[in-house]
Amino acid sequence: MERCNAADLDEFRDAAAPFRISLDHGDGAGLRNAYFAGVDWERAADLDARAAPLTAAILLARVDGKSPADYLQTDGDRGFVRDTARRLLGGAPSTLAGLAAEWNEALSTR
Repeated sequence: MERCNAADLDEFRDAAAPFRISLDHGDGAGLRNAYFAGVDWERAADLDARAAPLTAAILLARVDGKSPADYLQTDGDRGFVRDTARRLLGGAPSTLAGLAAEWNEALSTR
């Protein structure tokens, strides 16, 4: 796999800027609300409740799954994500907003 150089990465960041959602600067409410407004196959609250624990499981999979995230480069980063994901799975928040709040709290104490 070919690595990007700094100029390529800057170009990508500029192109992605309108779509960026940063969990460390908010809880993603705008994206979540826009998405849920189009949900017509089930109640948005039911989808929200189902998505929160699945998101915690996906966090753990990015560390310990078959295709680990290469951007988690240090043992400290992997350990943080692993420990936080396990804690979230053990007492998963009932909403995506709750999950984002707990993730932000974990980040702030890191």
